[in-house]
Amino acid sequence: MNQFLREELEELIAEGIKNGELKKDSPFPAVLQSPKARAIRRIAEIANSRGWQIEVTRALDKHAASYVDDLPESAVLALRDRMEYFEECVQCACDPDDCPPAR
Repeated sequence: MNQFLREELEELIAEGIKNGELKKDSPFPAVLQSPKARAIRRIAEIANSRGWQIEVTRALDKHAASYVDDLPESAVLALRDRMEYFEECVQCACDPDDCPPAR
């Protein structure tokens, strides 16, 4: 099992036990709340809504990783920050500093 997934599962079980019981009757699945897990969901949200999957691929290639889960936490957080920066540029109609002008 992936180390990241194992740690997240252990945290989830510990949290459920700490709260008295796991919420088995919830209509929604549990959502991991580690900084890395939240960053991965944010990356997916931006990449899927804007069609920027290529930026995720670039980050994976840079770190020779097959999956975003395989990236170290620092790389995931940096990718999230970059994706949020791109999104902010789009919303403000300005170009990222390290990219050619879009207009």
